[in-house]
Amino acid sequence: MPWSQARNHKFPAGFKPDYQFSFWNFTAGSFYRISSSYTLVDVTGNITQAIKAGGSEKTGSIELRIPFSVLYDGLTGFGVPHAAEIKLLVAVTGGDGTSAKDTVPDQGSSFGGTFDEFTFDRYFVIPLDSDADGVPDEGKYIADIAYSTVGVLSSQSAAVSQSIGYVNFNAAEYFYRERNMPLNIYSADASSAVLKWKNSALSVYSTLYPSSVSASTFTFIVPSEHVFDSIDYYFVLYRGTESQNTAVYNISVRPDITFTPGSREYSVGDSKIVFDVPLEDSARLLFLDPESLITDNIVPSNSEIISTAGIRLPLELYEITGAIPPATVTLAYFNEEYESAYAAYFYDGINWVYKPSSVDTNGNKITFSLNQPGKIGVFRITSASLPSGKNISSISKPVFNPGMGEKIEFNFIQNPSSISIEIFDMNGRKIKKLSGETGWNGIDGNNNVVPTGAYLYHMKTDVDDFWGTLGIWK
Repeated sequence: MPWSQARNHKFPAGFKPDYQFSFWNFTAGSFYRISSSYTLVDVTGNITQAIKAGGSEKTGSIELRIPFSVLYDGLTGFGVPHAAEIKLLVAVTGGDGTSAKDTVPDQGSSFGGTFDEFTFDRYFVIPLDSDADGVPDEGKYIADIAYSTVGVLSSQSAAVSQSIGYVNFNAAEYFYRERNMPLNIYSADASSAVLKWKNSALSVYSTLYPSSVSASTFTFIVPSEHVFDSIDYYFVLYRGTESQNTAVYNISVRPDITFTPGSREYSVGDSKIVFDVPLEDSARLLFLDPESLITDNIVPSNSEIISTAGIRLPLELYEITGAIPPATVTLAYFNEEYESAYAAYFYDGINWVYKPSSVDTNGNKITFSLNQPGKIGVFRITSASLPSGKNISSISKPVFNPGMGEKIEFNFIQNPSSISIEIFDMNGRKIKKLSGETGWNGIDGNNNVVPTGAYLYHMKTDVDDFWGTLGIWK
């Protein structure tokens, strides 16, 4: 071993370090591959160094660029070993034969005298392949390691600083179980941040790095497979050599929301419901597992819905329960592939009915009109396969119970430019006329629920004109 590299420190039994980088006074250093307990191979020529300031008795900074082909000797092509990670520490020593006198991260044991043998016991662990696909992770940077000649800070033992202001943007509940959870924090003071989080199945916090930074807002994405029950989290904010841990927050992950009466507009996460009139009774919005359609035996048979593995399942599945007035509904979806071909379908108890929809591809949301409670699926469709001919596509609930919030509803491929509905009893007396509405709730012109029995309807639009029968039961 070159005399200049010999130091009196060791590593725990079974741990064999692979590389050593040495420098003095923040000038160019040497990078060695450790080939045995006593020999080194100089591979400095295979890395790149960037040096700022430095020199004799001066501070500065050094940045290293180490290709994976060097880090993993003999590795060729694009990739790293599956689930690869790096353990890293920095030690300040004296001359030949001395040992570490300061380290990042801080060690559990005391260093002793200048020449006392010392064994390292703590490291930074940096994941290179957190999803174990053999491809280096992208878009990550190491924000929870900070070093200066003044002090050493890390996210595990961050110094409390009251000068780094922040605002936690996240609600205490998350509606979309097993879907990616974005977490945001705003700080005009911080230059970088990391997220520490764990769900109810984990005992220790994991680290996430920002997926995006915009207008002083740091956004982190908790992967969908970990979004269930509840999540505890906090942020570590950095500014120069300062760092600050935020408070620890909790988010409850629940797939249903109850809407209390009295309002017209309700928002849940990225979803929104605006009723035509204030809600009179409680209603619920549920976020369901699309595969529940299989166990419920209500998988749609619509030919225009693209099949995946022979089964037509929605990308997202919701349900609204309760007696609701007509509403404009906006729902979130989480798969962006082919999103320009997404449409909403309503299950009327017998058929899956196409609902004319508008898709916000930037916000990942779909909007449509709804006149009664039930299941709603967001499907991928082929527009060319939609029903052709007349604009009417189907009729929902031709026999219904007004007391349960049900109604007859006429469903169209495109919203008609005009529509009128007339309701007659079996003696030919007109009991209700509606204009601009696509359904009837069983209420007559005097605002009373009509008696049980059969009725006639005449539905007319700009392209459709036909008569039919309906039934009321209680």
